[in-house]
Amino acid sequence: MQIIDYEYNGPNWEFSSVQFQKINLIVGDSGTGKTRLLNTIFNLGTYVAQGKSGGEGEWKVSLKIENNIYHWNVSKVKEGNEVVVKNEQLKLNGATILERDGDKFNFDKFKNLPKLSKNEMSIYILKAEELIKPIYDGFSRMLRRRFFDDDLKENSKIMFTNEKSLGIFNKTKDLVELYNKNYVLNIRLYVLSKYFPNIFKNIETFYRETFDFISDVAIRDSKEFELMELPSGAPIFCIKERNIDKWLRLDELSSGMQKVLLILTDVLSLPKGSIYLLDEYENSLGPGAIDFLPNLLSSKDIDLQIIFTSHHPYIISHIPVDHWYVAHRNGSQVKFEYGEELVERYKVSSQEKYIQLLNDPYYSEGIE
Repeated sequence: MQIIDYEYNGPNWEFSSVQFQKINLIVGDSGTGKTRLLNTIFNLGTYVAQGKSGGEGEWKVSLKIENNIYHWNVSKVKEGNEVVVKNEQLKLNGATILERDGDKFNFDKFKNLPKLSKNEMSIYILKAEELIKPIYDGFSRMLRRRFFDDDLKENSKIMFTNEKSLGIFNKTKDLVELYNKNYVLNIRLYVLSKYFPNIFKNIETFYRETFDFISDVAIRDSKEFELMELPSGAPIFCIKERNIDKWLRLDELSSGMQKVLLILTDVLSLPKGSIYLLDEYENSLGPGAIDFLPNLLSSKDIDLQIIFTSHHPYIISHIPVDHWYVAHRNGSQVKFEYGEELVERYKVSSQEKYIQLLNDPYYSEGIE
């Protein structure tokens, strides 16, 4: 699934219609709403995938799934202490397949269906229906990384895994199943090394190119490290550094090395058609590691949509200008200037483009 048009109007923030591509870099001065934009997109996906009532607001979204175009409008309002669905409309390739207004509900050829829960959106309620399943599956494969609090620490945990339960991957070779399991990074990498060796090899290659002092990479058993609190059978991603014979565990690596490995694993192993939201990934990354994502996106045919934010000059300079989205906020309303509109103005080198961006009034006066 790919979001091709997105608009949100809520009680505190309004995001004007923005047309997305496969790779999208949101730039703008601090406080212009970049993170808020990612939050509203991810929250919508969560409301759909988990059937949550969520927050109030109005969304207008266009989605591309395979060769089909969906247009979905949904409005949610507060009634007493609850947030309920006020109305919905879903079109498939221009034809209306779902309409909901208060207690009235029409789906496909069926008119005035029984009253539905006001707390759940129709896409969740009808997720098993053939016409609806693709859009539900698409929202269910939306992943956001923010790296707040203990996110990296949680993902780098050492955890025991039941080999029998992993046998499903030998039969299905299904990355969707791996995504749905929500394993910690050690187990994800173990599964990839055993059942998806080509993907694991790609991750290893990019990781070692990013950190050229790594001499070897392997999945080791916890029993090798005499970790008394864990039984043997807990897989651990480990590295060896040049001229050092000791294996270093994932949980012993720097936060920057953990972050790069997590993002690499996400990008290279997410199911086809996933949406990946990444907020200021460059935080805590040193000069030698910060360029890995632009290099990854430019050198691989990544079959997912990525929407990410950044303030860093290297990142902005190494993503083509026509993939930039410059945020500008007036009160609670956020609008975007497209990079393709800047291409003609910025007919200079990549570094100079970044300098021109900083001096552009739309960016430098990002909040009115």
